[in-house]
Amino acid sequence: MEAEEISSIKMLGLKLPTDPRWVNIAEKSIQEILIDHAFCEQKAATNGISLIIRYPDKEKLVQEVTPLVAEEWGHSDVCSKNWKNEGLN
Repeated sequence: MEAEEISSIKMLGLKLPTDPRWVNIAEKSIQEILIDHAFCEQKAATNGISLIIRYPDKEKLVQEVTPLVAEEWGHSDVCSKNWKNEGLN
């Protein structure tokens, strides 16, 4: 295993290296992956908002989750722009 691969595994907290065949599969369906990723980002932001609304009295939770909501929503926006640039709807 190469040093770069080991570093990626540690950084991402993965238990195993990514199967190199995944790249070939991903290339064939990059449009679906971009769209799915955007929806996952939206879901993460929405879940964070739901926690804030449900537990507004939990100040630490609200403080911790608020920046995550902004980050995930920003990622969602980037994904949406990428798929629009790719000509996807």
